[in-house]
Amino acid sequence: MLFKAKNFHIITALTKDEAIKILQENTTKKKFFTLGSFKSEFEGFIKDDYFEIEKSISGRNSFNPHIKGNFIKIDDNTTEINFSLKMNWFVSVFFIFFITFIIIFGISSPFLLEEWYLGVGGSLFFLIFIYFFYFIFSSITLNNILGSFKKLYHSNPQEQDL
Repeated sequence: MLFKAKNFHIITALTKDEAIKILQENTTKKKFFTLGSFKSEFEGFIKDDYFEIEKSISGRNSFNPHIKGNFIKIDDNTTEINFSLKMNWFVSVFFIFFITFIIIFGISSPFLLEEWYLGVGGSLFFLIFIYFFYFIFSSITLNNILGSFKKLYHSNPQEQDL
């Protein structure tokens, strides 16, 4: 999800209008900064059959991905909801610069440090740490978002390969 969007879809036994209404009832207009409890699952906007939302969380969390999606009527009582999750561009840029800095430091430490093994070891430690940090926080956020969609539509979101 760091550099490539994850795509999901839900097939629900609701009309398209009912599916849109459920998401509208559980989405508030996005605010710059929020503290305290939330009245809705998501923040953002829904226009016709298209939506751009984020999971409602306290404060701002850079690991909270943008969710873009749409509603497609399959038949009178069945609707498909397609949505993709993409990480905030700032997080992607930050990871690129941070990882590049660590790699350059690790490669140059034998030339710059007398105890070069500390530089190489420290670089490897930070690379592993940042990988697990990203993996844990993005997995928690992804599970929260998918759980919210499951709760609203009583159906498990399925990942799509595009």
